[in-house]
Amino acid sequence: MQKQNCYSKGKEEKEQFLKGLKRYPEKGVPVYIDDREAGPEDWEKLTQVREDNRFYMGDFVQNEYGELKEIRFDMVYHGDIMEEKEAGKKHGKKKREGEL
Repeated sequence: MQKQNCYSKGKEEKEQFLKGLKRYPEKGVPVYIDDREAGPEDWEKLTQVREDNRFYMGDFVQNEYGELKEIRFDMVYHGDIMEEKEAGKKHGKKKREGEL
């Protein structure tokens, strides 16, 4: 029973976090994930726990006047890319020119 409460609390916190984060673009502050503007498919990825048991932390970037300019999350899909590269090596896939 206690596990369910912990899960519910964690789910509520994730939803609250995403709800707050999604308000920034509505106010003209873009959110970037790995150097591209975040889309609907990206939001859930930010609430996943990384391999090191940490959540993704954004960098809040200010303009020259100290106002919030953008929010950046870096290395979010890095683990996914590394896994794909490893899977490609195991299956004998060759990289295309310019591919990581």
